[in-house]
Amino acid sequence: MPFIGAACLSLGVNGRSTSSHPASPSRSEEILIAGMAQGTVNKPLFSALFYFDRTLHLVHTASLNKSAQTAWNPRVYSSIARGIENSSWITLAEPPHIGSIIQLDTGGSIVRSMDIKNTPTRIAVDRMGNVYVLAMGASGTLGSISKIGIAGTIVWTSQNASSLFANEQPTSLLITDDMHLYLCGHAYDGAIEKARVAEIDSTTGILLSWRDLPNLGAPGFGVSFTEACLGGNNNIWIQCGVMKSGRVPASVLARCNGQEIDRYAYFTGSCGRLRIDSFGRPLILAGQAPGMSLDHVARLDPESGVFSTIWTSNKTLLDFAIGPAGDELFVIRIATLPKNGAATLELMRVFLCNNSETAVLLDPDIRYAQFLEGDSTGFEWAAFVDPRGDADHDGVANLAELMMGGDPYDARKSPAHSAWATVAFEAISFFNSYWNPGASFAPRLKVARSVRSSNVLRDDFPIHGSSRPR
Repeated sequence: MPFIGAACLSLGVNGRSTSSHPASPSRSEEILIAGMAQGTVNKPLFSALFYFDRTLHLVHTASLNKSAQTAWNPRVYSSIARGIENSSWITLAEPPHIGSIIQLDTGGSIVRSMDIKNTPTRIAVDRMGNVYVLAMGASGTLGSISKIGIAGTIVWTSQNASSLFANEQPTSLLITDDMHLYLCGHAYDGAIEKARVAEIDSTTGILLSWRDLPNLGAPGFGVSFTEACLGGNNNIWIQCGVMKSGRVPASVLARCNGQEIDRYAYFTGSCGRLRIDSFGRPLILAGQAPGMSLDHVARLDPESGVFSTIWTSNKTLLDFAIGPAGDELFVIRIATLPKNGAATLELMRVFLCNNSETAVLLDPDIRYAQFLEGDSTGFEWAAFVDPRGDADHDGVANLAELMMGGDPYDARKSPAHSAWATVAFEAISFFNSYWNPGASFAPRLKVARSVRSSNVLRDDFPIHGSSRPR
């Protein structure tokens, strides 16, 4: 077992140690943070997972065995995906070129562990419970993509996409609710770096298609980074660093259905983590100008192409994630930055209904912390991977609960008895059946009321459609 329990690790919040037998957090309350921690003075850093509930209490800590690491060669957690039966799948990289994937229950206990030949960097789980793993080979080249069935056996391993990302690192592995499997990153086309999207058949592992997105920067300049997220309705959002005319650095956010872009917008300030809300609107960590610290969260309206600030911080932001119910943000930021010594970090919870904040300092020995790449809160599972599922068995589909103000992981916060639940279900059905990004008109569907602020929901919303279902 690669973990040592919380009783063996005296790291907590505000210097408090964790309990020897912490209460297991429920799926709806579990927020996972990965960090590099230093147990005692002059000891090497080691990786740890910190489980917080939604009230910011540290309920469980799981760390890697420190004896298996050195200061310069630590084993690290890199990405996470949620799955069925309230589980989490996490990749564990063990340099130079080996690793494993680990399935955890809601209490942080290992359910299953599998060794991976190359270094696993990204993981995705489909709504049926199948697991997809992206593993990198030597020198950062793509080693393989593997599908692992619900029985724990490898269904297929594919290297078909390796030539598409030769000498580059794909940054995202995404599976949609309709089982479209996408690999995203950037690749050199012989002249400049371009953002590239490949679709792989999730049943067979065969490469179906690939496409370079149009160069959205100035002529002669390629992309500097690429990040992609699920955006609902089998769309994905891609963020790329580009250079605009006049050598102005910028980020471009583009919506893509795997074959073509139908929406894009530029952001010319500093740009960090990309997330997508339940209405398919991108949220980014942002700074006021290129090179400036990240100090607010901006949201893009895909219809108008306009960015708006939904929350501003008076301290430097490092990372953020959307909460399980979609109505709150969890933020990691720098609390104090002394002239000599390491920064002190804090975890914040921001309620979008009124922008109220709560915060807790992380233990000073936690030198670096971030939300794992992927789905640290379960929001993406409910909104995009299994939107028609019912995680809390209350009779309301996951995405419908998010749009109606309920919690898809907590039956006690179910809108199942709401007088307008049927209207919301019809909205979901219409949204999924008639979506056509290329349509020239945008009919508007009126829902009975909004139970959250305009920061999250609005009383009516545009649904692009065609005159007939797909």
